[in-house]
Amino acid sequence: MIKNVLITALLASAFLPLGASAKPYSVKVSGKLDSQFTETYDSSFGLDLNHWLGNSYSLQMNFDNDPAKAVDSINNGSESVWSFPQNSSLALNGTLTLSPASDGIGANEIYMINDQYIPADFSGLPPGVTGDVSVDGLFLGAGHFVGYQGGSANLVQELVWFNAAAIWTNLATIQNLSLPDLLNTPLNFAGADYKWLAVDAIRWSSVDGQSSVGRLYGSVDSIQFAAVNNVPEPETYAMLLAGLGLLAWKLRRRG
Repeated sequence: MIKNVLITALLASAFLPLGASAKPYSVKVSGKLDSQFTETYDSSFGLDLNHWLGNSYSLQMNFDNDPAKAVDSINNGSESVWSFPQNSSLALNGTLTLSPASDGIGANEIYMINDQYIPADFSGLPPGVTGDVSVDGLFLGAGHFVGYQGGSANLVQELVWFNAAAIWTNLATIQNLSLPDLLNTPLNFAGADYKWLAVDAIRWSSVDGQSSVGRLYGSVDSIQFAAVNNVPEPETYAMLLAGLGLLAWKLRRRG
């Protein structure tokens, strides 16, 4: 009888719910940074980005399937943005943990556009991308707050932003501008017309205004999705402990 009770308890614990269905997930983007900066990035904190050129990278960004956990969101019918404050990591000549600022600047972003027109003379298009076309797009961004110094009169702030983008000219690609569940229903990136990674190094100074390095572009050769932090919620542990406590009580009574 005791054996049957033990088996029943173990089976019951195996089927306890693992919390909400909205689970955090990671997107790993890999490729090679292969184009030159158009300006010199004069870092006040000794950050040298030039040695990244020509090297392979692996960027892992963490997101959440729950829009309620977004620190910022926009949805105006043609574009939607969700920002999440998780850290990310970059493997490129070593591993760099990408951390947003305490005020949320640089938080991980999911940015979607639907049926957006890109003019032919639009500046900042990556190599090979032509304008005068309407597109759907998905942008996955992660910022790294380098640092700040000085006071209000001579404040200097630096941020490096990594933006992985995919553009489709098939306007049936993105129809629902709600937060996409990229973990369980990823978009068909193989069908994207353009894929690239852009790196922006931004230095802002209250003295000379904002200055930005032009973009360092890279290829996107692989996009992978995986669940992260897949651990039971606290309520699950409480249910399991309560069940084991009841089992122990019954066994003591039998003894």
